[in-house]
Amino acid sequence: MLHNGFINQRRCAINRHASLKLSILPGIMILAMVLTGCGLGGATPTPTSRPTAIVYTATPRSTPLPEVAQAAPVGDSTRPISILFVLPQNRRDDDVTRAQNALEDHLNSELGLAFEVSFLNNDTEALTELCSGRPAAVWASAFTLIAAERACGAKPGLAEVHGEGRSATVGETAEILIRMDFTNISALAGRVFCRVDEDFTSDDYLIHWVYPGLVMAAGGVNPTTDLRAVRTFPDEAALVRAIYEGHCTAAAITPGQFQDLVDEVEDELEVRDVRDIVKQLLRAEDTRLPADTADWDGYPEGVIPYDGLIFPSDQTISPTVRAQIINSIADFAESRNGRGLLEDILDADAVLRVGGDSETDYYAAFRALLTQARWDMAHSE
Repeated sequence: MLHNGFINQRRCAINRHASLKLSILPGIMILAMVLTGCGLGGATPTPTSRPTAIVYTATPRSTPLPEVAQAAPVGDSTRPISILFVLPQNRRDDDVTRAQNALEDHLNSELGLAFEVSFLNNDTEALTELCSGRPAAVWASAFTLIAAERACGAKPGLAEVHGEGRSATVGETAEILIRMDFTNISALAGRVFCRVDEDFTSDDYLIHWVYPGLVMAAGGVNPTTDLRAVRTFPDEAALVRAIYEGHCTAAAITPGQFQDLVDEVEDELEVRDVRDIVKQLLRAEDTRLPADTADWDGYPEGVIPYDGLIFPSDQTISPTVRAQIINSIADFAESRNGRGLLEDILDADAVLRVGGDSETDYYAAFRALLTQARWDMAHSE
């Protein structure tokens, strides 16, 4: 009993001691947290953040941009309108100079604008000038007109007329001859084409090579790659004879000359069957100037227009100024003082209005031929 009582007393003492520790522990923990929150107990203090200092700088004063000088209006003395003619150096003689000065004086006095009349060497220069953005109108080929239309929005103005009265013509064309056993232009692929041996500066070069080249290209035959060969002969009678004898498949001749050439070859060879071997594949189109141009629809299909005055885009020379120039030059060409322009510079007999106020597309058929032939360059004479 005593032993058990002693044990019980000891257990009670231990329990009381343990209970005391448990009752003190929460207080110690609370105290520790309080001390930590107050920065005691050896804890490292949290650094205090400071606002970033703002440095004030003076606002710079803006410097005004320099004023851009306004371009002088077209036709001002500092920005004259150029009228340019494609004319090789070897044709610029004293008569040409007099005609040049007469036209320049007429334009300067007639329209109240400043003009300069000068010359270019070829149609390549003409195309460059028309698309340069400078106020310049150029007298050049119809090929250049279409090329400049596509490249920079050029406009037609005037065109040449050759001949007078019922013989007056507005362009050139050709007749294409072929051997009787061929029926269309596409049959020329892989065959021999013949032409007159002449320099590209010759007036007949267009008839004997440029025009048939366009027709072949429009028919699907590339004249530079699809023909077996291109042979040259001294004249058109020799072309007819070469076709008759089988040296050539086709050739082009001057319109209206076929029967005379056949007679010449038959007399030379003492035969009478040339027309049985050589035939006209494409007859020449009508190039005559219509008696009444007011109802004229434009150049017929198959006609290459003569050279004419080409204007740059409306943004460069306005339609109003363009119409004034067209009328002024046309009136001058019809006057006594304008004969030098026609005879010495243009080598023409009259000029025809093909632009300005007219809404007729005079070049529609010619443009379509070039498009079909995929011809997109200026023809340089």
